[in-house]
Amino acid sequence: MRVCTLCNQPIKDKKKRSISQNAALHLYFKYISDELNDLGMAFGYDGIKGMRIETPYTETIVKHLVWKPIQIALFGYESTTQLTTQDIDKIIMIFSNYFAEQGIEISFPSIETYQREYNKIQNLID
Repeated sequence: MRVCTLCNQPIKDKKKRSISQNAALHLYFKYISDELNDLGMAFGYDGIKGMRIETPYTETIVKHLVWKPIQIALFGYESTTQLTTQDIDKIIMIFSNYFAEQGIEISFPSIETYQREYNKIQNLID
């Protein structure tokens, strides 16, 4: 257990997310990218000598260019591995509110949903 250097009291560690929660978070990124693509939205990249390149949203684009800026602004964490479950809940609420204003509902995957998706992938591999 860590100890505060100022008051010499134990510091309670925040609960980090589990492997299942991490997988659900990445599935959530996929849900968001799928929904944005289904709505006909494209991600625009302006980084090549003033040229604009449009590409479909992907899980990676959502994670690094949509989720992470909010994460960094709120908590200062560069990595999603630093987030607690409470931190994730706060960011999900921001996304839920934004999408609700657009008339879109994207739910965070339940353990049952995650398990179904995992089984689908396993069946494709087998």
